[in-house]
Amino acid sequence: MKTILVPTDFSENADNAIMYALEMNKKFNAKIILFHSYFIPVYAAEAPMNVPGLAELKNDAMKSLEKVKVKINTSFPGNNFVIETSVSEGMPEDEIATITEKEKPDMVIMGTKGAHGIREILIGTTTASVMKNIRCPIIAVPAEAKFKGINKIVFATNYAENDFENIESVIDFAKHYQAEVTI
Repeated sequence: MKTILVPTDFSENADNAIMYALEMNKKFNAKIILFHSYFIPVYAAEAPMNVPGLAELKNDAMKSLEKVKVKINTSFPGNNFVIETSVSEGMPEDEIATITEKEKPDMVIMGTKGAHGIREILIGTTTASVMKNIRCPIIAVPAEAKFKGINKIVFATNYAENDFENIESVIDFAKHYQAEVTI
């Protein structure tokens, strides 16, 4: 594994996914790409509102990513991996797909809190949308999850054409943790 993409929205859940990715990366020393997408939300209000501009949003996102990078370097002194940062304008599910096409990471690791009720029925979660739109492995890290190694991996298949190639990748990944693979 050479590159891991870790999207963040700077929430506690995303911070947890970053820590999960860093702990997992101890076996690989892969390049970590921290990614954030920003957009101007549309507000419907009768009174005028002061809405930040795109340049301000981009600048704030870049500063926030740099703070995360400093925190990582403090938490993992002497790390042997490269950390890059990237920001883009747009909806997260679209922009994660775009950067995945551009950077070709071996894996995406992102937090998932899970939507409930009507939100889940109508729009789903960002993580679920990303899973539908990208073609590389994704680890969706629940909010309370802590990395404790990997013991078992389940590969679900619908007998797609490239499943044999994907199974080989999963088995190669599992070897690093001496994990059991169930297909």
